[in-house]
Amino acid sequence: KHNPEFTSIEFYWAYATYLDLMDFTEDLLTGIAHNVLKTDMIKFGDHSIDLKGPYARLTMREAVSKFTNSTMDQVNDRLHLLELLKASNADLKKAQGLSWGRLLVLCFEELVEAKLIQPTFITEYPTEVSPLSRRNDENPEFVDRFEFFMNGWEIGNAFSELNNPTDQLDRFADQ
Repeated sequence: KHNPEFTSIEFYWAYATYLDLMDFTEDLLTGIAHNVLKTDMIKFGDHSIDLKGPYARLTMREAVSKFTNSTMDQVNDRLHLLELLKASNADLKKAQGLSWGRLLVLCFEELVEAKLIQPTFITEYPTEVSPLSRRNDENPEFVDRFEFFMNGWEIGNAFSELNNPTDQLDRFADQ
């Protein structure tokens, strides 16, 4: 779904958070569109993509809720996530034995990702799938991370760096 080996730019920004990186990404892309392409709209296949900001920002749970017509309470329920996958004819073998966080990510990948045509930041990844990302201060079940999507593809991935050695050791052991 993406080819990072040939399309990536990696950088580090001291003291910046993932929120700063979302703003930077949006400013970078809107600036390129305006200054290089001289337009905010690009055509890719059957899709017209609007590069003028602001870009949508959804948590992973909000995205699954929105694109599956589920309530947030339903998205927080492991059995409902399994029902969504079953109804979509997804390969349920992938879902066997997964924790709620990993199941949420699978639902997102199977049911949502391809529908993210316009530029969209997805935030609040479950901690268990993000071993190098800093835990969120308000809800440690999630991390300060985003992935950026456009045209149904992951275009970017960024996070606030985990800097707690005890937390990092515990997560590596869990993995």
